[in-house]
Amino acid sequence: MRNLLRHSSPPIAFLALEVQFVTSHAMMLHVAATTYCPVRRVILALEIERCVACRPGSPEITKQETANLLPQIPDWSIIVDDNGKRLLERQFTFRNFIKPMQFVNLIVGVSEQQRHHPRIMVEWGKLTVSWSTYAIGGLHRNDFIMASKTDSLFDGFQ
Repeated sequence: MRNLLRHSSPPIAFLALEVQFVTSHAMMLHVAATTYCPVRRVILALEIERCVACRPGSPEITKQETANLLPQIPDWSIIVDDNGKRLLERQFTFRNFIKPMQFVNLIVGVSEQQRHHPRIMVEWGKLTVSWSTYAIGGLHRNDFIMASKTDSLFDGFQ
């Protein structure tokens, strides 16, 4: 929690995020432990992973890894941007302009904590989040981790 508060503004809003995030994981751990759902445990594992430092020259995620990870984040799509770079992308819908801005602030807190940052586009009633690893010009496991964390934030946000 220290890292999150050091990088965030205002601290009180992100303190609530951290408690909600931990509570969400605790509840999900309880569900996974009592139902023994292997799919849920795999999703949870991705959700609680931490991003690793990625340097230029690090390998992009393989097709097999992509095939294994993409079902864990079913609302996300792999797109190719104008420069030929692969991205994970998801659109979130809202009923106004304030809610997507509030959700962006939650994403910022986790992004700073993980030191991995998305491309974000905010429109009235819509937020588009794209994850890609700029150091390698494509997708890395970190992007799937952060997509899963973003989903978890959204589930707790609504």
